[in-house]
Amino acid sequence: MSNYFEDLRSVLQTSAGRNVLWQMLEQANVFGMSYTGEVNSTFFNEGARSMGNRLLIQIQQADAASFIKMQQEHLAKLEEEKRLKKMDRPSD
Repeated sequence: MSNYFEDLRSVLQTSAGRNVLWQMLEQANVFGMSYTGEVNSTFFNEGARSMGNRLLIQIQQADAASFIKMQQEHLAKLEEEKRLKKMDRPSD
């Protein structure tokens, strides 16, 4: 699995790679809850979340600093989107 971690580190060195991995973590709902109130969909969501958690652990094992950078880039992107929304609003 050493080649896997070398490859993952290479992906984490690029902005595009970090962005794709962050989106995968979000799609797996790693940072949310799996519970829906319905057993089968909760189990399905928990399976996706489990795979996302596995990916998160692998990212941290490969290059923990890159995960922090991913978080910072995501927050900066959210702030930029927020700023742009404010600019698009008509003034009162």
